[in-house]
Amino acid sequence: MGETSYSDQRVIDMVNERFLPVRVDVDQRPDLSARYNQGGFPSVAFLDTDGQTISGSVYTPPGEMLKLLERVSDAYPYLA
Repeated sequence: MGETSYSDQRVIDMVNERFLPVRVDVDQRPDLSARYNQGGFPSVAFLDTDGQTISGSVYTPPGEMLKLLERVSDAYPYLA
């Protein structure tokens, strides 16, 4: 996704405006991978302020990622 979704300027802008992104090296942190894996690799997990998963997905192309970011942002405006 680094070469597709996370390289799309629209995705970059929305993530930077509305989210606090954290990228985890699953080889270095298998505990986090086990906790937040969304059923495949790569996984995208949206967490609340307590670290609980509120939404997520596996590989998401840029257009779908924008929709997902918008849905999460609209549903949880207090997290932005």
